[in-house]
Amino acid sequence: YDNDHLPVGLNINRPDGNWNQPWKQQSGTGWQLGDKNAPRRVFEFEGKESATLYFDRDANRPSNRRFFNMPLTDWLAYDLSDPGYRASSRPFVSDLKIDCYYQRKDGDGAFDLSLTKRGQTFIARLLPDRVQLLRRHSGDSFQMLSEKLQSMPTGRAVHLEFSNRDYRVQLKVDGVLTLATTDEQYAPDPKSLLREYHDGDAPAAPMVQISAADQSATVSHLSLWHDIYYLNGPNPGIIWATPDNYPSGIVHLGPTDYFVLGDNSPLSGDARYWSEPIELPAEDLMVESGRVPARFMLGKAFFVYWPAGYPLLSSGPSLAPNFGEMRFIH
Repeated sequence: YDNDHLPVGLNINRPDGNWNQPWKQQSGTGWQLGDKNAPRRVFEFEGKESATLYFDRDANRPSNRRFFNMPLTDWLAYDLSDPGYRASSRPFVSDLKIDCYYQRKDGDGAFDLSLTKRGQTFIARLLPDRVQLLRRHSGDSFQMLSEKLQSMPTGRAVHLEFSNRDYRVQLKVDGVLTLATTDEQYAPDPKSLLREYHDGDAPAAPMVQISAADQSATVSHLSLWHDIYYLNGPNPGIIWATPDNYPSGIVHLGPTDYFVLGDNSPLSGDARYWSEPIELPAEDLMVESGRVPARFMLGKAFFVYWPAGYPLLSSGPSLAPNFGEMRFIH
């Protein structure tokens, strides 16, 4: 995710100041989550039968719809000046990551992390002696994509990172890449995506689930992250990298060309908007529009001096510096 990620489910500008547990029990009775007055930070599971948690994206949705966090959608508080961007009908983002610590205390049942995207469900399954990566299309049975024999410790927490991003699903265990899809198993369908764009068919909201069966276990430090996604809506000013002028808008870079992106906002005046070529005959330089020649790239970035800060007021700009994220670039 590099720097383009956001934690979801945060309590941002909720008028009543209350926070509701977004993880809820969907089926079964084995999970212990606490109650509204005392929600637990560590989830416990104890049972023989399978029980499933799901992430409720509406658990902390306030009545004030002008400024608020919208989990699992293309909502971004940074650099906004377009009132329409604050509308409640933001597109859903399905590139997600579940991050947690899982500790099996007893039992040999399955522990599953599940993510959906465009009608496909991917599951990372942990068993005492192996890990598996499974997939199911809408209405179909599960398909085993890959499996690895690996003993899961009992009595010690393991760090799990399960993600679906850029059409690659992967599972990391204690920071080590353990299972991942291949390009042959999982790849985008450009024709289908282009048709979806032109027809205005928004993809369904993703589902995020955690399941366990026949075991005693705990889940702690649970977080859910989504990739940042900017809606490429109709805009006469954008000539490059947009479905509106596909395929003529594809930028083909030469060995010394750069395509410059902006500052992590949908309003960046970056190379998508540059319509004039660079013509410097005296310097023997001719570069097509939308591209930056390498000789224009001077110096080297060495310090992050203004990462996203904190608002001083509930609806004001983020003026308080985030000193913890200021750092040298090595």
